[in-house]
Amino acid sequence: MGLNNKFEEREEPYTRMAGAVQQFVIVVGTAASVDAAHTHVNGTLWKLGSVLNALDVCFKAFFALHSAYLPEAYLIWLFSSTCVVRYPAEERKKCH
Repeated sequence: MGLNNKFEEREEPYTRMAGAVQQFVIVVGTAASVDAAHTHVNGTLWKLGSVLNALDVCFKAFFALHSAYLPEAYLIWLFSSTCVVRYPAEERKKCH
């Protein structure tokens, strides 16, 4: 099953939750050996050099696009914005 099929599987439930498919990271391979890292933003799949780069682009896209965090990822993105990046609390968008 290809990446496009995975996008289609995610599209309907996420569209219902947030009004659109939010940006997300896709890692291809295993925990021991990563073959590729991608960030999906607004229907475009960006292949990036590392998992860290993919996370960085995804995180920045949330703020640049003023996106709300999806409930399933809310805590990890909130932790990242608060403890890692130290983004001001008043600038963070609440989860739907």
